[in-house]
Amino acid sequence: MSRISKQTELLLADDPRLIGAVEVAIRHAAAHNGMSATAETALERMARDLCHAALAGSNGNNGHAPSLRVRVHEFPDRVEVVLEHSGKALRESKKARRPAFSAVSAGFAPAAEAEPTFANGNGVDQVVREDSGGCTRITLVQGCHTPHTHS
Repeated sequence: MSRISKQTELLLADDPRLIGAVEVAIRHAAAHNGMSATAETALERMARDLCHAALAGSNGNNGHAPSLRVRVHEFPDRVEVVLEHSGKALRESKKARRPAFSAVSAGFAPAAEAEPTFANGNGVDQVVREDSGGCTRITLVQGCHTPHTHS
C-alpha cells in the first residue's frame, strides 16, 4: 500500500458555503499529482454532491458544530477523498437532487432506497462505503494515471 504524501483535513459545519473549501483542496491535490482535468472534475463533482447531501441532512447545528469531516489524501498515483458523517442516515433534500446522482445510493441514506444511477461512480475510479458505529464513511478514489514525484 502506498504511503500518503500529503493530507488536508476539513471539518464542515452545516453551511453549504463551506463546500468550496473541499473543492479547492481537491483541485490542489489533483494539480500536484498531475491528474487529468476530466478526472479532477469528476472527483470534485462527486465530492461536492456528497457534501451537499450530508449537510442537507444535518439537523440542529445552526452552522456552528462540525457535521462533516473531509480528508483529501495525496498518494503518488491517486487522490482519495474521505467523507465522514456521524449520526443517523441522511436523506437527500429534493432541492439538492441532481438527476445523475443519488445520495441515497451513495450511502447517506438507507440502502433499501438505493437508485441505480450511482453504480458507475459518475467518472470516479472507485467509491467505497463503510458504515461503522453510527458513522457513514465514503471514500472516493481517483487515479492520476501520470504519477508525479512529490517535492
